[in-house]
Amino acid sequence: MLALRDLLLARSIHRPQLVVVEDLHWADEALLATLTGLLQGTQEAPVIWLFTSRLEQDPLESRLRPQLPELPLTLIELPPLRPQEAEALVASYGTVPAEHAARCVTQAQGNPLFLTQLLLFHPHRSLPASLANLVQSKLDQLTDLDRRAMCIAAVMGQRFSLASLQEVLGQADYQPELPQRYSLVRPLEEGSYRFVHDLILQGIYEGIPKIQRDRLHLRLAALYGEAEPGLRARHLHRARSLEAPNAFLLAVAAEMARYRHEEAMALLRDCHTIDYAPKDEYRLMLLQGQVAMATGQIQAAREHFEAARSFARDEQERISADLWLARVLNMLDELAAEEAILDGLLPLAESLEDPLPLAEALYLKGNLYFPRGDFATSRAYHTRALEQARRGGDVRTEIQAMSGLGDAHYAEGQMRSTLELFDHCVSLCRTHGHADLEASNLFMLGTARIYANQTEAALADCFDAAELGKRVGNRRAEVVARLTAGWILLSQGEPYAAEEQIEQALTVARGLGSGRFEAFLLESRARVELIGGRLGEARASIERAWELVEQHGLKAFIGPWVLGTRALLEEESETRLATLQEGEALLDAGCVGHNGYRFLIAAAEVSLLDGRPEAARHYARRLTQLMGRSPVPGASTTVP
Repeated sequence: MLALRDLLLARSIHRPQLVVVEDLHWADEALLATLTGLLQGTQEAPVIWLFTSRLEQDPLESRLRPQLPELPLTLIELPPLRPQEAEALVASYGTVPAEHAARCVTQAQGNPLFLTQLLLFHPHRSLPASLANLVQSKLDQLTDLDRRAMCIAAVMGQRFSLASLQEVLGQADYQPELPQRYSLVRPLEEGSYRFVHDLILQGIYEGIPKIQRDRLHLRLAALYGEAEPGLRARHLHRARSLEAPNAFLLAVAAEMARYRHEEAMALLRDCHTIDYAPKDEYRLMLLQGQVAMATGQIQAAREHFEAARSFARDEQERISADLWLARVLNMLDELAAEEAILDGLLPLAESLEDPLPLAEALYLKGNLYFPRGDFATSRAYHTRALEQARRGGDVRTEIQAMSGLGDAHYAEGQMRSTLELFDHCVSLCRTHGHADLEASNLFMLGTARIYANQTEAALADCFDAAELGKRVGNRRAEVVARLTAGWILLSQGEPYAAEEQIEQALTVARGLGSGRFEAFLLESRARVELIGGRLGEARASIERAWELVEQHGLKAFIGPWVLGTRALLEEESETRLATLQEGEALLDAGCVGHNGYRFLIAAAEVSLLDGRPEAARHYARRLTQLMGRSPVPGASTTVP
């Protein structure tokens, strides 16, 4: 030591010296004593000492600083490598396959030691021996209890609950103080911890004998039980238990009930990887279709429900698959195919003791008559659906049937009773926790409020319904809620805000493949473009809307409404007159109630612009008669 001190002092006379000592965490007491003497002996000389050490086992604070109280010391904590720095380190290793390099960078999480060790080995699922030994060296410094705790925690996963760890460990007062000191784990919020690095977790996990790992997974699956069905399923899967497939299906259903669709999709992906136990393909396909439907993947949902039909083992399962398929076909506006399925399953549903499938089928059948303008038939089916739902004692099915009756009242232009029915439906949804149905009923409540002159409440309902529909996976409700919000904003003279809602809804509607609502939205877009002076774009939008009306057979649903706006945009007065005559003929033939309100106002406006006051009075009288059949507040302010 004295010779080294004298050498440093001699060299420092000519120029300042920098002395680097790496990996100080490996130093024994003899080396630390030598370094202490050298630091004291060179204190007055121009010598800088640079030490590197891991955070754990760092002797600077615990063993060197107490011996050198007057020596200035600066501590620099090195953060993890940034992505560009990690990539530069990879480049220094020569040619590394890009896929392997990217995987190493991701796995290393900015730790240079881990990155270099990973790069030295060919891609493999197991941890390189050098890193496994490093992790084992950390474990060797723990007590037996701490080692057992870390093994249990590694089986639990990257993030774990201290309470669960204590329960499995059988030590209610256990605290991972030593593992924390050795940088194996770190605390998160109160009551939970996580491993400081994924590779540390992997090293501990792979070091546990498989039979012991499997026992721990089964123990944890039992611990989580029904309270955490997703964790239960995954632990059963890691233990390759024959119970895993059914556990995954139960977990997916539980996540769907919470509207956690992304987690449900992840569980389904895990379930599909099972190759050691038979799976219930019918239930798997049915759930996969429901998740796809909730996430806007409507064509995929159709394929899954069709597959579920092929796996059905009895009439009950076939009916359930058919009902889900019918819902999807309705969203795709394939109403003829939907009706064929419903006509085939209605006799089967009537033969069942359970009235709920029949109630569901009657509800869907009644919905088919809504866009056709056949109000009496629609109401009859929904009335029967409500009877069967109440006989089955199922509130959810009852809400659906009651909302169908609300649609029938709306189609007939009975706006006061429409408002009362949907207000009751929303109340039932909130009482019984059916958020997905609430989204559908809430936008219809908002629609009814428009005609009751409750404009601000209507707009609030629509905004709430749009956000709720998006959150719970009822994307059709989101579309119609934004569509309705667009109407209201247009009526309030806010075309830019209206356009924002319309464009968002169009994106979703096209993703769903719903031409019915795209036609509606294009009519609204045409109105916005007209207000903005973009006549060419407005005419293109309304022409496309009419094409969709004809393509999907929607004349009874929104034909007069679209024709009213089309007449407003026609360039020639004779063409405008012919368009209004066509719209009035459709109105006289019978169509959904909103057409009367929307078309007659547009027709009166066009007539006044064309200098035909008597025709305008004719449309105003018709509107007055329509209002008289179901009076709503504010009607006198609308009709001249």
